[in-house]
Amino acid sequence: MDWFYALNGQQQGPVTAAQLDELIRAGTLAPDTLVWHEGMAGWKPLSAARSAAAPSGALPPIVSEPGTRCVECGLTYAPTDLIVLNNSWVCATCKPKFLQRMMEGTAAPGSSRLIWRRKREIVLSKDTPFPDRCVCCNAPTNGFKLKRDLSWHPPAYYLLLLVCLWLYIIVAMIARKKATLHIGLCEAHRAARKQTILIASLSAVLGLVLVIAGGVMENGILALIGAVLLIGGGLYGAVKAPIISCTKIENDLVSFKGAGQPFLDTLPEWNGPR
Repeated sequence: MDWFYALNGQQQGPVTAAQLDELIRAGTLAPDTLVWHEGMAGWKPLSAARSAAAPSGALPPIVSEPGTRCVECGLTYAPTDLIVLNNSWVCATCKPKFLQRMMEGTAAPGSSRLIWRRKREIVLSKDTPFPDRCVCCNAPTNGFKLKRDLSWHPPAYYLLLLVCLWLYIIVAMIARKKATLHIGLCEAHRAARKQTILIASLSAVLGLVLVIAGGVMENGILALIGAVLLIGGGLYGAVKAPIISCTKIENDLVSFKGAGQPFLDTLPEWNGPR
């Protein structure tokens, strides 16, 4: 039986079952890596496909990294104390509760069952808990979540700017749809975000000081440099600090861009309306 697998957004293969074993042992394939072979209805996470294709254990077990969290209770366990269920790590204590959720069709805390990718965007239900993985690099976040308040309105409303700025503001405030997400962010990307905010703040403060000093000293060049720093710092912070940006909020679904490719590669493809 030949297997195909998705890696970095590209289809790879075919490989034999033995070659697939080696990829698992080498750590190239993770439990949530999407795989397919002839006879399958569609692409599935490796953990699910493995269980269906080799219930007797023909393929080697996929071992989690030390310190992996249970998706249900959020506690950290050793690799031998976790199992893979529906593309999620679950401890033995939470197994019955998790299976009950699966039977009822509800998402467990931290589960990514209701999160999809659409090219470079992520689509998810408003009430879906974000996985305990960094949205930028897919590294573990150890439970940290960054709160993001998103808003969106149909792009056609921007045409009101041609008529009147205040009319646009009023209509946009009334028509906008809002959603609050708590996205995962690893320690490295949290530190990078803090550095971005610090640089933007220092640039804006220094720019304001130079503008004031230039006005007092009647030095146009100094004031101009200050204005550039002030505006540049504000734009830099506005673009880099948010991490994600909303592209659409409609019905119960939220779409946003800004996620890194390693995280996007772990999500199933969106098959709903564009």
